[in-house]
Amino acid sequence: MSLHRYYKNIILLTDFDCGIANAQVELKFKNIFRYVTGQLEESKRLPKNIKWSDWAKKDRPEEPPYVVSIHNIPFGNVDYAAYALYTCYRSLGKGMWPNIFIHVTDPGVGSGNDRSLLITDEDNIFIGPNNGSLGLMIQYFRERKVPYSLFPLNQQTVEKMERVRTGSPSYIMPLTFHGRDFMAVVAGLVAGGMDPREVELKTENPFISVVNSFAEHISRLPVKIGEEKSCYVFKDNTFGNLKSNISTDPLSFATLVDEGAVFEFKLSAKGRHKKVKFQAGHVFADVQAGEPLLYLGSTFSPIWDERFVELAVNMASAAEILGCGNTHGAEEISIKRIK
Repeated sequence: MSLHRYYKNIILLTDFDCGIANAQVELKFKNIFRYVTGQLEESKRLPKNIKWSDWAKKDRPEEPPYVVSIHNIPFGNVDYAAYALYTCYRSLGKGMWPNIFIHVTDPGVGSGNDRSLLITDEDNIFIGPNNGSLGLMIQYFRERKVPYSLFPLNQQTVEKMERVRTGSPSYIMPLTFHGRDFMAVVAGLVAGGMDPREVELKTENPFISVVNSFAEHISRLPVKIGEEKSCYVFKDNTFGNLKSNISTDPLSFATLVDEGAVFEFKLSAKGRHKKVKFQAGHVFADVQAGEPLLYLGSTFSPIWDERFVELAVNMASAAEILGCGNTHGAEEISIKRIK
């Protein structure tokens, strides 16, 4: 795949909880970018036999791409991370300049050869661990038959590049901050013009785990009375809503609201058993304070123009009422239309 355009933004999504961590990643990225572009102009001090993209020596702005930082993704919540990455990508729309996404959410950021790099035919690049946080992106590309490349990254190659840049022949990459010392370096090299395949880890059977429970089991909202399906939900930490992987289109959902549809959600896991009825509605004001509501969210599903539905309670938390949606990922429940 030949990348031929300059990158517009670096979108950084992390589970960091302080600004200085994000700042370190951004500073490292910008420094690598300026170093690479500067050395390309001089054609010196860069490792030999490195392949550069076609546009690397012409028509390239001197300043690095703009950095957009999103942090405080719940630690260990890969489903939430996948959702955040996917929604940021969908917010950009079609026909945009290509972007580089760095997604850093544990678990599994720095153990083994677990870093993966995804390239789409739109020239967008996604750098992060293969822990499932690419799940919704992969489902989106598969649904639309969008070609993409996905391969693991070679830490030794990046270390060699850093030894040249730092002038330290004994440089060894730190093991505890891969967002800054590995992924930001890769992003800087690629944004500066290096062909992404230069950091590919060549293996006979590369293991890339890209889906997770939330992304893998997307299904449609039951429309017939008595119809039941399983789904996954995770908690939105802001309001206590439960984001589900059940989707439908706006016209179908409007029909359900007009019919006064009611859905029963059932939790049966780890000794917990609970059933809660949710009325279908458009907005919170459709139900009284304290009453559960099922409404059509603003996030588009990978299934074209359908959107995910959300579970909410007017002036309260759906997660607390149903007793699920922990901060460490999606939880399986069942949905059944009962009216």
